[in-house]
Amino acid sequence: MENNVIIRGDCMEVLKTVPDESVHLVVTDPPYGDNTGYGRNNRTIKGNSSPLIGLNAIQECYRTLKRNSTAYMFLDIKHLPIIRLFIEQYTPFSIRDLVVWKKVIWAWAGDSVNAMN
Repeated sequence: MENNVIIRGDCMEVLKTVPDESVHLVVTDPPYGDNTGYGRNNRTIKGNSSPLIGLNAIQECYRTLKRNSTAYMFLDIKHLPIIRLFIEQYTPFSIRDLVVWKKVIWAWAGDSVNAMN
């Protein structure tokens, strides 16, 4: 596999092509399986109706990571309990730290931009 590559695509399809223990870092925002619409147009993710999709992706990420490597996963705090339980019981991942930030939503108000908390 080529070095220093950013791969973009359907995670479950792309992960199948990645060799075992070949990746140094995974940064992902896995689907939650909640059929939620995202973005301005409330677009849904294909196949996002089952919570297993994101959990399977997390498990598959472990297979691709080299030992002593790192994965960063972005998720909504409401999904943390189920994802944490899955990781701790069904994968060899170790959760070292959680990073939480308050997301600021920006909105246009006339000729200016305002932060909405």
